[in-house]
Amino acid sequence: MHTTLGAATHMSVPRAPATAALISTLTLLGACGTTVTDNGLSSAPPRKSAPSGSAGAACTTRARSVCVTTSANGHTVAVGVGWMVEVNLYASNSRWSSPLELGAHLLRQLGGVRRDDGAVRVAYRSVAPGRTNLRAFERPVCPPARICPQFILAWEVHIRVTGR
Repeated sequence: MHTTLGAATHMSVPRAPATAALISTLTLLGACGTTVTDNGLSSAPPRKSAPSGSAGAACTTRARSVCVTTSANGHTVAVGVGWMVEVNLYASNSRWSSPLELGAHLLRQLGGVRRDDGAVRVAYRSVAPGRTNLRAFERPVCPPARICPQFILAWEVHIRVTGR
């Protein structure tokens, strides 16, 4: 079936299914965040630190210890052998996987992974010089019977361990 509009000829398409498909596609595209790990930029909204005293309370950087949080995504952290690397990942309405070390195993995990209220906290001790990466994944936690964006965001930090 053809309809003529001016000089152009268009094929008639049922509007309801076409409109539903367009809305579904736009909804999926709008729910997807893009993370660029080489420079730390993200199209997702910026992450806020957990309130002081909560389960996701921020760790602190001190002598021979560094604190790595969600904002370190895509960045390089330099530490010496024997330093402690504390990882504290928190984002409201999200759940984090445990960080995994990729590449050379230069970090020894100290104790277990602590999970509380959407936060993941774990500490490592650097044991040898070289380069390695820590990677974790964030996914949303949504209330029951609510529309929820379906995404998984990768978080990665590069660790450079020097001999000193």
